[in-house]
Amino acid sequence: MRNIGLYLYYYKTTLLANWSVSLFVALLFYGFSLLTIYIFSMFSMTLGFLISFLIKQSSFINKEEYYFFYNMGITKVKLIIFCSVLNIIFALLLIIGSNYGQQYFNN
Repeated sequence: MRNIGLYLYYYKTTLLANWSVSLFVALLFYGFSLLTIYIFSMFSMTLGFLISFLIKQSSFINKEEYYFFYNMGITKVKLIIFCSVLNIIFALLLIIGSNYGQQYFNN
């Protein structure tokens, strides 16, 4: 149970960069609409996650952070897979919610 908290901690540290990039791209190309939520969720699942992971890899501040996770029995691959799965679940929930909202507002 303690490992889930560690996975969520790592996910939380990559979330700000992911959502910032995804929201910027969605608002830049589509403005404020229901389509923006769909585009945001797609970018947070793909491009935003990739950029946040690259930022995390290139940061000089948290180099010892991976040693901490490794000492707790969590490899970098497990962290990436967990974050990917959580991003996909979150994005699918947003896509379903935006489709429901679009149907609700169109009727």
